[in-house]
Amino acid sequence: MTANADAELLSESLASTGILVAACDLPVEASADFIRARLPDGRVGWLAVSPAGRMRLATEGRLLRVLARRTDLPVPRLAAVSANGDLQVRTLLEGVAGADALTAIICDPARAARIGTELGLVLAQLHTRVIAADVANWLPHSPEWPESGEWIGRRLPEVTDDASLRADCMALIARVAAMKVDPADRVLVHGDLGVHNIVADASSLRVTGVFDWEAACWADRHIDFRYFVTAGSSQPLLDAAIAAYEPVTGRKISRARVREYNAAIAVTYLAFRVGVSAAQRWCGRTLAQDLAWTREALAA
Repeated sequence: MTANADAELLSESLASTGILVAACDLPVEASADFIRARLPDGRVGWLAVSPAGRMRLATEGRLLRVLARRTDLPVPRLAAVSANGDLQVRTLLEGVAGADALTAIICDPARAARIGTELGLVLAQLHTRVIAADVANWLPHSPEWPESGEWIGRRLPEVTDDASLRADCMALIARVAAMKVDPADRVLVHGDLGVHNIVADASSLRVTGVFDWEAACWADRHIDFRYFVTAGSSQPLLDAAIAAYEPVTGRKISRARVREYNAAIAVTYLAFRVGVSAAQRWCGRTLAQDLAWTREALAA
């Protein structure tokens, strides 16, 4: 479809819910699964255009309703849903967003600790207020990533010729796959929580929004800390998140387990580079940066 056709289709779908917006006023973004646009009133319209998109919208919509009922978390709210479920209109989360902007902010240890505290409190609420009966029978019980050892093993030789590094990667993935999860550590996890999926107030750094819930699952609470591990020995983001989280939940977080999960994600991103040039930023990083992250994560 052309952008004009996408906008017309979204405009028609919005009209079916009583929201009248001309196609020319919809700056659409389209993918294989969705047509999306910010509406003039600041809300965001999502229109599913594939079976996968419909399934994701249905699951996320159901989860957003659970979160609205059970928590006070700053998540998108459903403002309108079409009769067939293909369209959702969600409230917009206001604040500083974007991985680049927030990554620059957390380069300062004091500001990283502030955001870390906020994230720890977000997770404390998420992991304690939503119970198994709410989601465990319809959400996955393991995260989408890391990918399987078979998937990673087939791809790594096309990304790096360092046989020693590949062997270390495969050993790590096997170790993570064999991890046992204490039933008491199974909670609703966001699955992809980090500065790339939050909105924060520019001055106070208070987290004003948490979005992209497509990776949510009923799984090990440690998974939600894996993107808080940053480069270097100092870990203000992770340390502050754990310090805020543990007193509220009464559960201890194993830094070693978090680091293993972080390393498994690094390895998966490295394997995901198949067919991508070394200089190209893929998922935000060049090959050299992905290799550096992988090596540091494995060493840690």
